[in-house]
Amino acid sequence: MQQEKLEFFASCLAGLEAPLADELKALGIRSVRPLGGGVAFFCDVRHALAACLWSRLASRIMLVVGRVDARLADLLFEDALELPWEDVIAPGASIAVSAHGMNDELRNTRFTALKVKDAVCDRLREARGERPNVDAEHPDAAIDVRVREKRATISLDLSGASLYRRTYLAPDDGAEAPLECALAAGLLALAG
Repeated sequence: MQQEKLEFFASCLAGLEAPLADELKALGIRSVRPLGGGVAFFCDVRHALAACLWSRLASRIMLVVGRVDARLADLLFEDALELPWEDVIAPGASIAVSAHGMNDELRNTRFTALKVKDAVCDRLREARGERPNVDAEHPDAAIDVRVREKRATISLDLSGASLYRRTYLAPDDGAEAPLECALAAGLLALAG
């Protein structure tokens, strides 16, 4: 049985988009497209989770839930309400929403995040009969909203904390790395 291809975005440090695309291809992901600040790619969930586990260059891996109209706050809410949140967020999971970017109508990222949070909560309450808890510090499901001009991309963060925070050293052993892991791996990839 063939698994459904979903859209993902792997963010990375500027200048590492091409090496990240090559790395994702090496992990078996065929459909990749380098963009500014990361790589868009299409694959099944298994390959996306492999990217979370094995990518040395990605900072975060996001599942793109949808692209919505961001011309007006009410349109953002209505379109976010139509996204299939019950298929993306597990029952009982806590959520947090962060927003980035602005336009003429959405000038406050906290307001943007609040509108999307309200839409997610309303959709899940309608689908499941209960509203999800909001946990800004340690959510089970971190939702990311990126506003760019008249559109917004809404994604679910699959990686949790930035992937560069993975470490093989105990946090209290006193060892410090002179470079963050993704930067060191990127320099090696660029050096050939």
